[in-house]
Amino acid sequence: MAIQLGLKDYAKKGDVMTHGHRMCSGCGAPIIIKQLFLASEYPIVMSNATG
Repeated sequence: MAIQLGLKDYAKKGDVMTHGHRMCSGCGAPIIIKQLFLASEYPIVMSNATG
């Protein structure tokens, strides 16, 4: 059974993306990816072609 976490619990998880990622700062993709990383209980490796 999955444990449900609230927004405060996700905030305590810490930084889930490395600094210096090359996604555009104004783009919605980094926000979505960060939320997916926070929601996962398992380590995730993601690759993204920028440009």
